[in-house]
Amino acid sequence: MIFFKKLIYYAIVIYIICFILNANANSFNQQEAATSIKSILSKATKTSIKQLGVTGGFSNNPELRIALPSNLANTANLLERLGLKT
Repeated sequence: MIFFKKLIYYAIVIYIICFILNANANSFNQQEAATSIKSILSKATKTSIKQLGVTGGFSNNPELRIALPSNLANTANLLERLGLKT
């Protein structure tokens, strides 16, 4: 979740920078700004897929780990006692 907040933050910052550049020099139009933001979001998405798309990508990252529902805690404990770790 924090990663995606950072991603949105950077996209907003880039948009603001593009807006300022457009105000100062009319050579940077809205289409170029949109293309730049799309490019940045595309690169960030590819990077996140590369980082999270590996074994343990979610479970080894405490910020992104998807916890087991509490109603399955007893089953998880039983599986761990049997040698199967969740």
